[in-house]
Amino acid sequence: MGLEEVIYASVDIRNFLKLFSEQQWNKVCKATLLLGIHRLKELSERCGSPGLTHITVGAIEELVIAAHKKAKNKKRGSDKPAESNKMSKARKHREKQINYSETKQTESINIA
Repeated sequence: MGLEEVIYASVDIRNFLKLFSEQQWNKVCKATLLLGIHRLKELSERCGSPGLTHITVGAIEELVIAAHKKAKNKKRGSDKPAESNKMSKARKHREKQINYSETKQTESINIA
């Protein structure tokens, strides 16, 4: 199966692309892929790894599954109180990370 078929086979990806005109799909896919790569790099560095040089397909798949489950639970409103305490601690940690990253210079990314 080619890349295009794999992309169109995903309901989540199809629904996301439907938010944009078909003429914008190439730009949207490239920008979203770059965003995902940068986010993976952030997560990897937060876990103590130097970057993405040692990331595996399995590790990426596990992250996708975890994110999908989290989004599904959030949609259903099934967050448990015990988890909300953990979430608030994690959220505070992320806010510290965000504040730090806002002080860094932003760079231009060519997505055309």
